[in-house]
Amino acid sequence: MSNQPGRVLLQRRISRWIGDHPELLGALFLLLLLCGFAVSLIQRYLTSELRTIVKLIPEDATVTAMVSVTEEDWQQVLDYGTADSQAVTLETMGKAATQLAEVTGLEFDRDVRPWIGDRLFVAMLPPRNVSNDMAPETISTGYAPVFFLPVENPRRARQALEQSSAVAGAWQEREYQGLTIADSDTFSVVQLEKMAIISPDRTAIDRTIDAYLSETTIAKAEGYSSAWDLLAGSDSFAALYFNVESASEFLASQSVGRVDSVDRPPVRTQGSMVTLFLAEDGVELNGLSWLAPSSDRRYDRNVPTPQIAEVIPDFAVAAIVGLDFPQIWRDYLRDSQVNALLPIDPQWLRSALSSTLNLDLEKDIIAWTTGEFALAAIPAASTQSPLPLGVAAFVDTTDPKPADTFFEKLDRTVRDRYGIAVEPEKVGDRTVLRWTMRQQGLTVEHGWLTRTMAFFSVGAVVSDTFVGGVEVPLVDSDRFRAALPTSGLDNRNGFFYLDVATLLASGGLGSLRLPAEQDAIVRAIESITVTGGIQDDRRSRYDVFVRLVNGTDSVE
Repeated sequence: MSNQPGRVLLQRRISRWIGDHPELLGALFLLLLLCGFAVSLIQRYLTSELRTIVKLIPEDATVTAMVSVTEEDWQQVLDYGTADSQAVTLETMGKAATQLAEVTGLEFDRDVRPWIGDRLFVAMLPPRNVSNDMAPETISTGYAPVFFLPVENPRRARQALEQSSAVAGAWQEREYQGLTIADSDTFSVVQLEKMAIISPDRTAIDRTIDAYLSETTIAKAEGYSSAWDLLAGSDSFAALYFNVESASEFLASQSVGRVDSVDRPPVRTQGSMVTLFLAEDGVELNGLSWLAPSSDRRYDRNVPTPQIAEVIPDFAVAAIVGLDFPQIWRDYLRDSQVNALLPIDPQWLRSALSSTLNLDLEKDIIAWTTGEFALAAIPAASTQSPLPLGVAAFVDTTDPKPADTFFEKLDRTVRDRYGIAVEPEKVGDRTVLRWTMRQQGLTVEHGWLTRTMAFFSVGAVVSDTFVGGVEVPLVDSDRFRAALPTSGLDNRNGFFYLDVATLLASGGLGSLRLPAEQDAIVRAIESITVTGGIQDDRRSRYDVFVRLVNGTDSVE
């Protein structure tokens, strides 16, 4: 049925109201005009700032960072967390200020803030002419930081630099590529495009000038500008851009088993950008990675949101949910060839499974984990449990037969080789196989929740918390929803969740003790959530929310 009469009546009432209040119409028009002007001004400022900085930072910079330097933003950072974590943050800021004063003779609030803009930028330039016979420590110390400071007040900036000579040493001017560079004993500075460019490495200044004049800067980096347009906003506190190819070179150089560049697989990811926003109850990060132009890989945007998370109970303290574990493993194998920081050596894992359990990692396990999967840390239902929680893995397989073969082989090996009793137990209407271990309280369980969904758990007995279904799934709980990032994609193809506060309170970390400063930071965190998804066929999206404890006392 048409709503035309109602629409006409509403229009007449609006017209009559405007006729009775003509002065408000002018005020409304003026308000809209001012709002539009303010938005346009902010966008123009950010766009202008971006145009400037991308013309200055060399294209081969491994990492580029932007951070706000406004007092309001840093006061909000100082207000986060507990009294203990606030003290650590304040101490860290104090150390940074001391280092600045030692190198330059400048105090940020007194000497820099009066002339700098709202943000500063920094780029890490990789060492040149890296060879495979160079020591890793030589390569890592060869990285040079370059700072880009927007100059809002040139007169105050000159005064500050002149004052710094008392500590940094007398200034010596030199010409390079037609530009005047001022060198001191500790750092060099040049001004370009209303930016003061500063570095403790003179050659880094020269390289920046070379990149600027030859137009070989990150302005040419594939995907950079579009990623900034998608992620950054006028209220972003910080942003990071990673040149993945350059970062891969560095990580490969730090590997124990150094791989020559000609033997390394080509890098498929071109770049990655992360922006950081300060929220009322925590910090949110929005990330984007994009494929290299040479990569023929395409992402599938039609991948469904995993439903396997429905089996995880709402009181789980940690969870990982994803799709297609074989593909994840293939990517991990590829990355392990160049990334020394990955926590597990694939070859070591293969050997360990083969020697201890007579299992072939790829053939016996990964081959059948083709559907959705989840991993969860779940507190024991029984208060009498010697262990506070168990870790359960869930796999919804498209082929249950090889999964059955795997469990049978595993049970047979532990029974025959280690004398571990494997007994069936009835949990609800399902049969669960449970290992009787010599270690007190340590239990291993496995079984089937449905015709295609298998589970395997280690630690405390937790099968009774999810076999037969859960009352409230984790993903439907209020605490999980409160921990989700506010932005990002609706169609998420996986997530990571860690309830830090509950894990600490339940004793889930056992006897683990962290250094005082790290412990203070950890106890200021309520939870961490990471979600992932596909932005388009060339870009993947990930969003993080670090929810912080609301209080002034440390968690005991």
